[in-house]
Amino acid sequence: MLTIRAEQVAVFQRDLAERFKDRILAHIRDAWPEDYEALGEPGARRLIDEGITRAARYGITLDYDVVRYINTMICLSPCFDEDPNRPWARAILGDASLGSREKTDLLCLRAEMEPEAACAPLPGVEDGGER
Repeated sequence: MLTIRAEQVAVFQRDLAERFKDRILAHIRDAWPEDYEALGEPGARRLIDEGITRAARYGITLDYDVVRYINTMICLSPCFDEDPNRPWARAILGDASLGSREKTDLLCLRAEMEPEAACAPLPGVEDGGER
């Protein structure tokens, strides 16, 4: 019988997380080349890490939904969820009756209504599945 030790599982999980972050990085580079250029790769990676952390805080953990959350950060601002001029964001994210997908559906719809939003589609990002 094959036994996988906890240390081996941790290595696999880290690898999956890094590959996920690399896919998001490629998405940002392709969808927002000017923002990517301004951030540089290290800054974009920090934004991704912050986005994953912020999304998880609101129960958003599915890959596709995390990417949509990060998209919203880029469209509006990295701290859109704390912006007093966007109470709708906090209301959506704080609604315990909504799941991950419903929250990001509503965020994206509402973000598109913002005059300064420059939201991009999600080409090449798979829909569904957890990290």
